[in-house]
Order: sequence, then C-alpha cells, then structure tokens
Amino acid sequence: MGVLLKPAALQILLALVDGDAHGYAILKTARARAADQAPLRIASFYRHLAALIREGLVAELARPAGVDPRRGAYYRLTPAGRAVLVAERERMAALVAQMRSLRPSSRKGTS
Repeated sequence: MGVLLKPAALQILLALVDGDAHGYAILKTARARAADQAPLRIASFYRHLAALIREGLVAELARPAGVDPRRGAYYRLTPAGRAVLVAERERMAALVAQMRSLRPSSRKGTS
C-alpha cells in the first residue's frame, strides 16, 4: 500500500492495535505514546480519525452493551489499517537501514 501516514494518523492506528476503543481512550493512548512530539489536539484528532474512517483503515462501531453511554462510538482497526501499519513498519525499517549505512564525513565542517 502506498499510503504515507502523517504522525497523528500513525499514532491513532497504533493506539488501536491492541483492540477496540472509544475516541477519548484512543486520544489518551496516542498522546502518551507520542509524548516527545507536539501534543495531539482534540479537533485534529477527530479530523484525522474521520480521514482514517473514510480511507477504510478504521471502522466505527456501536457502543458495546453495558458500557457508559457517555463514551460514544467505539473504533476498530480494519484489516486494511493493519496492512498499512505493516507497510509503514517496513518503510521505516528500510529508512533506518539507509540511515545506518551513511558514512560519517571525514572532512571537518561538512555534512
């Protein structure tokens, strides 16, 4: 899959790897995992989530029975979303391998 994920979208997908969750739980997990990055804001979170749903990478589910009604919709990573994560992992691993193969410059003051 030739999808290049924005960091926020990647964090949302990663937050859903372990199972279905409601929006606020996904946001909290994404924020915690990306603590060293710019904080994910609520408005941008829902914008990215909506795009992932449109692209078929995340599915919206009905709230499970017996769950606090304030939780709203739940979300699930789709098989296409998992495939995109696998492709992204492979892309990043190849990038890291390329970076490791770079030789340090032998001349001072060059990069």
